[in-house]
Amino acid sequence: MKPQRLTMQAFGPYANTAEVDFTRFEGNGLFLITGDTGAGKTTIFDAICYALFDKTSAGEKGTDSQKLRSKYADDSTLTYVELSFENDGKTYRVKRVPGQMIDNGKGRIVSKGNTIELEYPDGRIVSGSKKETDNAIREIVGLDFDQFKRIVMIAQGDFKELLLDKEGKRGDIFRKIFSTGYYLDIQDELKSRYKELNEECQQGRRSIEQYFDGAYYDETDDLNLDLEEMKDDETSLTESKIELLNKLVEKDTEEQTKLKAQQAEKQEAYRLATINQQKAETRKKTVEDKTKAEAELKEASEDHRAMSEKLAEYQRQEKSFTEKNQQLADLKVRIDEFNSLDERKTALEKTKRELSDALKQKEEAQKAVEEIRKRIEAQNTELEQYAEAEKELSDVEIRLKDLMSRQERLKELADKYQRYENCLKDLSNDQKRYTDANDTYKAVQEEYETLYQLFLDNQAGLLADSLTEGTPCPVCGSVHHPKLAVMIKEAPSEERLKYAEKKRNEADKERNDASAKAMASKDKADNGKNELLILAQKELLVSEIGQIENAYTVQNNELQNQLAETKNRKTDTENKIIRKVQLQDSLKKANKDKETEENRKNFAESRHSQIQGRYATEEKEYLNALEKCPGSKAETEEEYAKLKMSIDAFNKELEAARTAEGESKIRVTTLQ
Repeated sequence: MKPQRLTMQAFGPYANTAEVDFTRFEGNGLFLITGDTGAGKTTIFDAICYALFDKTSAGEKGTDSQKLRSKYADDSTLTYVELSFENDGKTYRVKRVPGQMIDNGKGRIVSKGNTIELEYPDGRIVSGSKKETDNAIREIVGLDFDQFKRIVMIAQGDFKELLLDKEGKRGDIFRKIFSTGYYLDIQDELKSRYKELNEECQQGRRSIEQYFDGAYYDETDDLNLDLEEMKDDETSLTESKIELLNKLVEKDTEEQTKLKAQQAEKQEAYRLATINQQKAETRKKTVEDKTKAEAELKEASEDHRAMSEKLAEYQRQEKSFTEKNQQLADLKVRIDEFNSLDERKTALEKTKRELSDALKQKEEAQKAVEEIRKRIEAQNTELEQYAEAEKELSDVEIRLKDLMSRQERLKELADKYQRYENCLKDLSNDQKRYTDANDTYKAVQEEYETLYQLFLDNQAGLLADSLTEGTPCPVCGSVHHPKLAVMIKEAPSEERLKYAEKKRNEADKERNDASAKAMASKDKADNGKNELLILAQKELLVSEIGQIENAYTVQNNELQNQLAETKNRKTDTENKIIRKVQLQDSLKKANKDKETEENRKNFAESRHSQIQGRYATEEKEYLNALEKCPGSKAETEEEYAKLKMSIDAFNKELEAARTAEGESKIRVTTLQ
């Protein structure tokens, strides 16, 4: 990074605009920046650091505006730093404005700044997110703030710290400058791969040793001697152990093949012996089953003859039950006729009940129609009373709207009055805060100037204390020192002076903040008073602040009375409209109900007439059927039940005989 042009305004000791053109020194090698104490030499380096990293060389951030802004600058002069620099043959420009309080040209102190602007070589300007712009600058320069201080702008004593650094930071700095970081990555990757492969190799060796220690063989075999000898020899190579293990495995494989062949021969002999044994057992069981079956066949044949004779007897009796089945059918017909007569009687009684219900519904429908007609007449009479209700409500709503608008305006006036009183309280508090802050600032400023003068006077004494006659003075170069300055005992230390300066800067910031706050409070109070008087003249017809409260109370009380009266009228009128709507809905429903009830009445009359005719017909049919059913239904059912029980018992015995005869026949066939 090579600086080209640096511009500072209201920055540090520079009250106005100061510019340093570094391009003038190209080709001249080194150059010297010199000046009195406090003239601004270090400020040039502070400005470069601040422009690039938002920090001074001492580490102060851009947010510490009181430490960056010149105390000699005019209140309307904006503090900023602008730096043009060259990097990799390309020119960039960055401009930073710290947060600060300045005069806006209208007599008001406002907050400005805390912004950054970066211009690229192609003319593109970025002024968005501060964090993103800061990151972009670090990428361009290739260094962060700490590294920049160590290698680009090295303060007194820091260069030695860079060369003798023991914390590993020097390597990080050089690695980033010369872009050698990827060599370290390659080195780390190779170390990692070597570690993984070495661990796999060691694990394999441990596995081989474990298997070899657990190996054993027939003691009479020559290989067992080699195995035991190699186990006792700790210097044996892993390759030799693997070779011996392979021989043992090969010999075991040959032995296993022979044993498998012998096992197959013995399994085949066992299979043939098992088959012969099963055949012998089958022949023995067959002879035993034949003897047992011959005895059972004789017994089964005798049972079958008995069952056949019993079935023939039942078949001869079956013909005599044919006449009984006909008698049973005749009894069933007579029972059905008795059931039909009962059904006719039940239906006739049901029709009689329906006739009674139809007459009752007819009378109820006639009564309902008359009641609805009377209700419609009464509702029409009441509805005529609410004909003008909507017009009354419209008038009341217009009146209520005017009163509500008046109430809102009075409320706005009351709110403005309350805000105005709050502004007066805030103004009084802010003015007192400014007075206190100003007194504090004067005290610490006077203390700081006294300490600063003593500190400067004492510097000459320190220099004189180190002078020797005949040795050149580092300031004037003279080798003679006729009159030496004397050190001041009560002079402050540099730490005490810095602390006093810090207190003065903090007091100055507090005074400026309090002044700006008091001025803002006064503007707010004046604006509130003007707005309040304009509204009071319009609404209360008063032109002075002191008249507002009394006039507001009188008009507000009168307004509340009018609002209450109008709201009551509105409620009464709304109730009338509600009742009117209810009556209209009720009339619609009543007319619909009337139509429904009239239809129901007509239907009930028609239904009553139909049921009367049906009842007469069913009564005549019942009387005719009653003449055709002699005797008693109970006696007929009892006779039917006895006859059916006798027939069912015979049929059951007959079926059992057939089943028994069939089963015995099947058993004989099976045994044969």
